[in-house]
Amino acid sequence: MAALPIGAYAPRWFMSSAHIDPQSAVEILRILSVKKAYAVHWATFELSEEAADDPPRELLEYLREEGVEEERFLAIQTGGHLAF
Repeated sequence: MAALPIGAYAPRWFMSSAHIDPQSAVEILRILSVKKAYAVHWATFELSEEAADDPPRELLEYLREEGVEEERFLAIQTGGHLAF
């Protein structure tokens, strides 16, 4: 299992040295070959230019583009929880 950040990435020219975007997170998921990942570091604070709902929406888009099962990478909504 991996916890991968998907937020605070816009604009890329400024934020890319410190934050990854959803597309990069999907690539990292594949590189690490983990069975499950969950998204962290998004929608808690307004740190960058993307809308609060952009990261999980874009994550889903990239998972579909790459043919990765959506269940492999979870973006739990604010206030949600996971049980391990």
